[in-house]
Amino acid sequence: AKVMKFMPVMFTVFFLWFPAGLVLYYLANAVIGILQQWYFTRKTEKQYAAAAKG
Repeated sequence: AKVMKFMPVMFTVFFLWFPAGLVLYYLANAVIGILQQWYFTRKTEKQYAAAAKG
């Protein structure tokens, strides 16, 4: 859990020297991954709730 607190700081320092396209790619990939995880988690929770009801 402590590592997750420092990751944004570390990535900021790393990306200061990278080309802007790479930073944009990383950001877009991270946002898409977050949305994808949110969607599938929500879908799975609905399926479990429906199965629990019978």
